[in-house]
Amino acid sequence: HDINSLNDITIPKDTAHTLFVFDIDNTLLTETAAEQYIGSPMWFAWQSKQIANGGPYAITDNLNELYPFNDYVLGRMTSKVCEPAPNGTQAFMQRLQHAHIAVITATAREPAVFQTTLQQLTQAGLASALSTKRITLPVPTSLGNRTFYQNGLLLLTGQNKGQFVHALLKQSHTDKQFTTIVFIDDTQKNIDKFIAAYQQYPNVHLYTYHYNHELAEVQQFQQSVLSKTPFLKNLAQEDTTWYQEFNNR
Repeated sequence: HDINSLNDITIPKDTAHTLFVFDIDNTLLTETAAEQYIGSPMWFAWQSKQIANGGPYAITDNLNELYPFNDYVLGRMTSKVCEPAPNGTQAFMQRLQHAHIAVITATAREPAVFQTTLQQLTQAGLASALSTKRITLPVPTSLGNRTFYQNGLLLLTGQNKGQFVHALLKQSHTDKQFTTIVFIDDTQKNIDKFIAAYQQYPNVHLYTYHYNHELAEVQQFQQSVLSKTPFLKNLAQEDTTWYQEFNNR
């Protein structure tokens, strides 16, 4: 389903056996335009392509160098909920919390920004809805390399969300508990991968929602970097300034 608001989601009746899995960037939280989009998922995707293609605007030589720089930026950027009050993101998460529905997030962010991410969700009034005690692991890194799970936050460094959500439920011995999973993400590719990962588990009722609330903003960014506008020059200048700060820290 394509949706423009979280309020377009149908909450399953069997709340005791339902798990909601949310993407974070451009689904729960978005950056403010004042930051020139640096640290946003569309900026990261653009930089990744610049690096892969040897583009003139690549800020680092490889992805391994881009991640720590992105982590640095994430810790200093201003985030806000995608849908403002009174009937926005926070209100929907509170509805789930009051219905005692299990909620986790699955993000492409890497483990190094766990504290930053938790802080952003807390400041946005969303962290209290996460299932911190219902789904737990003995060790946060036990799902494997480049993963981290704690307090309802699953950080995957861009890896397959469907595979790792299932692995998380298996390791936390809650896979039999949740017969319905609702997955919300702003990227269709992530949804397709989640569906593919869960095809081998026919006993799970999977509902997916493609969240388009920030789509216009994403498209505007993509068009701006494609056209040789002052925007691109300003963005490159901002990148350089941030990167110098990062290197001088």
